[in-house]
Amino acid sequence: MASKSFLFISVSLKIRDKAEKLVKSNKCRMAKNINDGVDFLVVGDDKMDGWIKNNIYLPAKNMSSIKIIKYAEFENLFQKPVAENKSKTKKDIKSPTIKKSELVHCLWDIIGAFIYDHKYEIQVSKKEAEYLESQGLAEISKIASDSKAIVKIKVENFVDQNFKEDFAKHFNSNSLKGDKVYKTSELEKWMNKCFNNLHSLYSSFTVLGGEILFPEQGNNPWENSKTIYLEIPSNSFSLKELNKKWMVEDYFIEEEAFDSFKDDVLI
Repeated sequence: MASKSFLFISVSLKIRDKAEKLVKSNKCRMAKNINDGVDFLVVGDDKMDGWIKNNIYLPAKNMSSIKIIKYAEFENLFQKPVAENKSKTKKDIKSPTIKKSELVHCLWDIIGAFIYDHKYEIQVSKKEAEYLESQGLAEISKIASDSKAIVKIKVENFVDQNFKEDFAKHFNSNSLKGDKVYKTSELEKWMNKCFNNLHSLYSSFTVLGGEILFPEQGNNPWENSKTIYLEIPSNSFSLKELNKKWMVEDYFIEEEAFDSFKDDVLI
C-alpha cells in the first residue's frame, strides 16, 4: 500500500482530516486533483454536487488507472490482519462476562422500578386536588388549609401506557458495542445517560395541564404557568446496585441483538 495516492470527494472536513492522517501514517500521499497520479478516488457519504460529479467522478470512471472506492473500503485498506494464533476468544478474556440480556434485565428491574413505582406528594389548590382525584390521577391525602390540599401522585398512572416502549427506546443495548471489555465506570456512564434521557422525557409529562382549570393563562399546557408536571427524582446508578455481584473494575459485554431478547426481559 506504500506510495499509493488518494483523492477524496463528498466527505466532511472532519472525515477528510482523519483520512489524511491515515494516509500519511501509512506512507501514502494525498492527491491534489484528478491528474495528480491518483490511484484511488474515495467517495464519501455526503451529497455529491454537480461540479464534482462532472469534473472528477465521471472522468475518473473512464480512467483505468483510477480505482473508485467507498470510504469504508478505504479504511479497510489499512486494517492490519490479525494473526490467528493471536486472536482473542471469549475464553481468553479474564474479565467476567455480562450478557446484554442480563444487563438489560437488571436495568429494567432496578431503574425501571425506580421510575414506575415512584410515588410522591405535592401541595396544590383544593380546586386542583379535587379535579385530580375525580379523574383518578391523584389521591387527596390531607387538607392543608381552606384553599390548599396535599395530593399523592403515582408515576405509573402517567407512564404506564407506553412504559415498555419508552424504556426499550432509551435503554436499547445495541448502542453499547458488544464483545468488548468495558470499565465499570464506562458502563455506568452509558446506563446513567440512558436514564437521564428517559428522565427528561417523563419530566415533560403533565399531571394537570393549566389550560384545564385556568384557561385564562393560555391554551397551551406547556406555556401555561399553572401546569403541574410529573416529578421523578434525579439519580445516578452504580453497576453494583443492579447486581451486588458486579463489583470488579471491568467486564466483558457479550453481544446479543436487543430485539432477540427484549420481549422476554421487559415483562
